[in-house]
Amino acid sequence: MPVAERRAHIRRWPDVDRLVAELPRHLFRQAKLLRYDLALSYSPNGQFEDIFTGRDEFPLLSIAPWLLDDLGFAESPARDEIERHLYLVGVLLAGRTHAVERMSDSSSFYGDEHLALVELLSGRITSELGHVVPRGSRFWEEREALVVDELEDQLAQRELRRPPAVANEPEAYLRGRWSFPAQVLALAAYSVAGREDPSGEVAGLVGTLAAAFQIQTDLKSLHRDLQSGRATFVIATIARAAGMPLDPWPDPNSVLGAMAVTNSLEALLGSSLARIQDCRRVATKLRLSTIAAYAEDLEAHMGGHAPAALLDVSEPALPKALTMAEAFLLSDPTLKESWELHREGMFGAAEVASRFPAALILEMLIGRGHDLTGPVDDFLAFTAANRFRYYAHPWSGVDSDTIGVFLRLREHATDPGAHADALGAVLGCLERNVRETRRVPVWLTGCDPVGERPPVVDLGENCGTVAAHLLLGLCRDGVERYGRTIEVGAWHLLARIRDVGLGANVNYPKLFALATFFRITRRLAAIYSGTGLAERAEETQRILRAELELASRMRPTTPQEAGLLTIACVEGAAPDLVGPRWAVTILKGQRFDGSWSAEPFAAAPNRGNSVSWYSSTALTTAICYDALSRCAPPTS
Repeated sequence: MPVAERRAHIRRWPDVDRLVAELPRHLFRQAKLLRYDLALSYSPNGQFEDIFTGRDEFPLLSIAPWLLDDLGFAESPARDEIERHLYLVGVLLAGRTHAVERMSDSSSFYGDEHLALVELLSGRITSELGHVVPRGSRFWEEREALVVDELEDQLAQRELRRPPAVANEPEAYLRGRWSFPAQVLALAAYSVAGREDPSGEVAGLVGTLAAAFQIQTDLKSLHRDLQSGRATFVIATIARAAGMPLDPWPDPNSVLGAMAVTNSLEALLGSSLARIQDCRRVATKLRLSTIAAYAEDLEAHMGGHAPAALLDVSEPALPKALTMAEAFLLSDPTLKESWELHREGMFGAAEVASRFPAALILEMLIGRGHDLTGPVDDFLAFTAANRFRYYAHPWSGVDSDTIGVFLRLREHATDPGAHADALGAVLGCLERNVRETRRVPVWLTGCDPVGERPPVVDLGENCGTVAAHLLLGLCRDGVERYGRTIEVGAWHLLARIRDVGLGANVNYPKLFALATFFRITRRLAAIYSGTGLAERAEETQRILRAELELASRMRPTTPQEAGLLTIACVEGAAPDLVGPRWAVTILKGQRFDGSWSAEPFAAAPNRGNSVSWYSSTALTTAICYDALSRCAPPTS
């Protein structure tokens, strides 16, 4: 990059910094990350100040000053002010283009929440253009036509994303990412110079240049595009040369092999070079000497060199997300971050904890094939020593949820028969409670007298999800042994679901409860096949299916919500209801360490008689991981 040109970039950059700094706080954060993305994607050295510089980057920010030079617009304070506004227009157009494109990419971290930023960028582009282009100028009609063309092009590209057959016209897939921004800047430069582009040659010139760069960009992203099923000019060209259909979508390695066999790489680079040569000829004809010289230099460089990084090997987003999540969840076998840890003075103690949420995570991880014998042994030993109390304190009550998860994890322990005495004692107390109340209570009474204690809010009583958790544990541990307790508890739970639907759940997210209710009704229908209890379980499943269909029509807005709804659909034997955007919602929320941010999961006591939401990064991550694992294709 010439020194003078770099100085011009540096001179304009304070205006860009001020523009970003003046944004509202929530948009400032998004714009800050957008700055980094632009720098990493379109700068030769990863610095924002150097975007669109260097021979391998499209010269978006240089087009306007080059044209002003070629059109004889003399240096002056007026020109300097015009260049300042057009430079900002270029940066804003780049940010808008990048954000819009990434919003449609399921593996990116852009989503609907970026619409406000895109709208702000669009408005600021119009404002900056209004400072230099008179309102009555023909430019505004030309720009409106470009906007319409861009929208139609985007819609066409979506239709072409998974073509039904081999592409006969690869040109249909060629969309220069920077064509629209470059044409806007070119027409604006012509307008302020008092010139017009009646035949559209200048707009066509920069559009052709953008297409030449796009071919090279698509070559670099070929592997990633093949994995995501995104048809491009490069893929269509290879497919046509090899006579390869694109429906069903081909294996990426087959296309890469076809590129070598058909020598398509040479043809693709030649296509890019031919467009650059066309740019040079048109620029020379129009006496645009700076652009002609740039194209000539680019042509000479391409004639002797292949692109520096011809093909980027990409790892699919879903397997990478799962690997990252596994690394996060398995990094601490105790999963201590998920413990419900109280420091507000519960039971008069400085610190009281429940390890129960960690057991839910262990259960999810085991369900995905992980051997966690050690952590399971530790949890069972601790729980038995704590006499199945929910909290690790002598004044804490014994609860059915803890008993249920203990029973469900036993088979994954080193010695499933360990702690038999402690388990036998608490199950005897449970059977008495169920016999006396004709239901599964959340908090058991009379198991372990605790004497007088300070008042504590015992939450979740009458929660059907807790009852379902316990029944799942009893069914797994031995139907013959606990048959009467299972039947009494099951009849009561099924009756409640029939009467109030998901209102039978009290303390858990309703989608988590829905998945749990599907699990227990399926289990009961299988165990008690041919009996009235099985018929009632099947009837309940139909009620739950209606709840699931209703929930599936509501678009989940957070990763945890999307994960829970996905799990509920799978547990409800309704994978057809899983929305294609749910996994996208989950993927876009993953953090760089593999986790997802904690979301509210259950109510918990706080500061005496108050309650607040329990949330856990590890638990939300386990839910998202479990859901994505169910979406992943089976490995051979």
